[in-house]
Amino acid sequence: MVTLTNIDEENILLALYAKKMNPNVKCITKVNRVVFDEIMEDIDLGTIMHTKSIVADRVTSFVRAMQNSMGSNVETLVHIIDEKAEALEFKVTGNSAVTGKPLSELDLKDELIIAAINRGKTIKFPKGQDEISPGDRVIVVTTHMGLNDLDDILK
Repeated sequence: MVTLTNIDEENILLALYAKKMNPNVKCITKVNRVVFDEIMEDIDLGTIMHTKSIVADRVTSFVRAMQNSMGSNVETLVHIIDEKAEALEFKVTGNSAVTGKPLSELDLKDELIIAAINRGKTIKFPKGQDEISPGDRVIVVTTHMGLNDLDDILK
């Protein structure tokens, strides 16, 4: 259930009603005003989607994309888990310390996951024996903020 009206109170009530009718339903509740945050902490409304956070993520993504011309290879950036983590998409432009080696041999930072490798038209959910190659797009999820290069995932 996704509540997308332009009235916060209505979205909250719709999510509460859906949870009452089926406790197993997954809800996404759109909220425009942060004034409800304190109240919503104690209520199970599923995933809360703040429109201001979405705009902030878009601006951050745009700024990161602009940095690409200055050496960063971050293509996309999204803040997740109440901005405590980032999901980043890196474009692998050439050989680096992470290419050509099995992932199991890389000394990755703690609290970092290589979530996917996009190679051409194939998306892999990588395992230890998979390798990153030039031309790949790599999705990394981490609590480390401000990564600018794929090599930054190493300790």
